[in-house]
Amino acid sequence: MQVRAIARVLALVSVGVVALAFAGAAPSVAPLPAGRLQVLPMPGSLGGGVVLDLQSPATAPAPARETVYVPAGVGVDTSAAPGTRLGDVFVWFVSIEARESDYLLGTITARDPASSPAVQACAPGAHSALWFASFTLGIQKLEVEIPIAVDPTSGSETALGAFKLVACLRSPYVTEDQGGAPHRFRVLDLELGLFEPGHSVFTKPSKGDYTWRLFTTPYVQGTGTPADSATFEARGRMLLPHVMTERVRYERKTKTLVVNGRVLLKGKPEPGLTISVAGGAPASQLLGYFGQTKTRAGGRYAFRKRLAPGRRPRSLRVYLFANEARLAPCAGPSVAPAGCVDQSLSPPASTSADVVVPKKR
Repeated sequence: MQVRAIARVLALVSVGVVALAFAGAAPSVAPLPAGRLQVLPMPGSLGGGVVLDLQSPATAPAPARETVYVPAGVGVDTSAAPGTRLGDVFVWFVSIEARESDYLLGTITARDPASSPAVQACAPGAHSALWFASFTLGIQKLEVEIPIAVDPTSGSETALGAFKLVACLRSPYVTEDQGGAPHRFRVLDLELGLFEPGHSVFTKPSKGDYTWRLFTTPYVQGTGTPADSATFEARGRMLLPHVMTERVRYERKTKTLVVNGRVLLKGKPEPGLTISVAGGAPASQLLGYFGQTKTRAGGRYAFRKRLAPGRRPRSLRVYLFANEARLAPCAGPSVAPAGCVDQSLSPPASTSADVVVPKKR
């Protein structure tokens, strides 16, 4: 239950922060990059893995192939048997055919690597593992799948990472009978939450500096042909330890939820980080979004929200997410033909705490 709730909060954060900016629904001070990778660490209670957030603005050519290189030192479990559920997927998309945009939640499962010949056109060769991100599109209940081929790197690719994940996306520029995407949908944001209760596909170290790399190959505008020469890179840096603490209490006199805490990056305070707050019953899959705050000098933050008591006491689980990844110029050259376009810094792992809202007197 908690994993499903986490996935919904991640979707909520993405809708408010990622989707508005990347879909063009909110003004942007600077031009958007052609793509962005954000690596969102998860707490140890959920396996200690990460969520990979692959972003592509509507102003850029649609992605055909998105390759994520996992840095050496991060564990990748490719042993799951076919049919095993690995986690959740969040997709923000726009349908060129329907002229609308929306977001969907789905699941990620393991498949037999030899069971999908269609993957060969995008990622040829034998694979160590094959994962499928699946979701249902529209009122027609159309099942859509995004295959992800997983392999250890070899040769010159080992300089980019120890493993690579290749997500294969169909073109929104051509019709489905021509090999295009159903309803000509175009992915703007693809979040891969590869963790389940007690287990995570990724195992992150406790300390160090790790660079994740996303190589995006776009389609030639208006076609179903990948433009290999236009492949570009986006990076996500993960600096560890990166810790967010919390203290949650309920003030009976003011009927207010009070949250305080601190964020430390490699032992030093981190100011200016946005913290999103959500909550619900401990076993609930549906959460309420309470609002957000920012860390101040010293890395400390505070949040207050009035919550009226009911006829009986109720347990409330409060979730805290640092949903603003810091951006910086790419450090060093890129081997991608179109270079490196963006670099982000991962936020600290999310956290949660329980509090009791007493009954009304």
